[in-house]
Amino acid sequence: SWLAVGLELAFNKAAVAEEGSPITWTSSRQTINKFTVKAEVKDEIVQKVRDEVTRFLKTNVISIVDFRAFLGRCVCVAGLLHVWRPFVAMMWAPLNQPRSQGNAPPGCLWRPAVDIPLRWLKAFLDGTQGAMIRNFDLTTHLHLGVLVDISLDASPWGLGAALFENGKAQEYLHDALTEADAKILGHPIGSSDGQQAFEALTALVALRVWAPRWRHKRVCLRIKSDSVSALVILLRFKTGGEAPGLIAREIALDVATANYAPTVLQHIPGVANTVADALSRWYAPGSKKSLPAPLRSA
Repeated sequence: SWLAVGLELAFNKAAVAEEGSPITWTSSRQTINKFTVKAEVKDEIVQKVRDEVTRFLKTNVISIVDFRAFLGRCVCVAGLLHVWRPFVAMMWAPLNQPRSQGNAPPGCLWRPAVDIPLRWLKAFLDGTQGAMIRNFDLTTHLHLGVLVDISLDASPWGLGAALFENGKAQEYLHDALTEADAKILGHPIGSSDGQQAFEALTALVALRVWAPRWRHKRVCLRIKSDSVSALVILLRFKTGGEAPGLIAREIALDVATANYAPTVLQHIPGVANTVADALSRWYAPGSKKSLPAPLRSA
């Protein structure tokens, strides 16, 4: 087909493998079956990045030349594992901003300037089974399988979410914000200033709680929320603000380990998000603690 429209092909660069056998192409190793493609970053690249992360974390000063080469390998990984992209972006900034290098020795930068992304990359590389693998499934691409809807909402006092399968309510959750939440996120309970952080926390909690429900079956996972910022976190794994950014990195780690991968992200008006809104206000002062009608059989 490509030849027919006048494009030349570099047959000398071709790679051949039988179905189900791995084949190495550029920086990844791929295994192609009838309805799935499994892509893995090449072992030598992963090992090199792992060694460099370990070495950088043991020192206080990093050579800019070495760090730039390291970032090139990270970009290679991020081309396949999109959840790496926000972490790689965090490391480019200190490299390109002289003020971030402060009074470091010439040609060097201080390791604390890139400490956070380096430690998160270490979590991907060392502590997470399957984090360097990405699976592409035809049924997911075509939105086939069980339609799973999760509606999310948060209030200054609590979190609320409801899970539906093929339109029928299955489970719901409501949980009060705790002093630990307030301390980690930097927003007191009852304050609307923490709304973005609380919305992001709701997404993280709901997706972790319900991950076992779809782990062994084909689903189209649709997330509904009236919070644009929470949906952006699920889409790009980054956002503004320290607390939402922390949660975004947790979500990225989960997605990399295939705990969940939302297929559709849908924004709904706040006035239409009545079920999740009622659950999120369960612990608000004066709450009637009454289940919405769609959840009474869940």
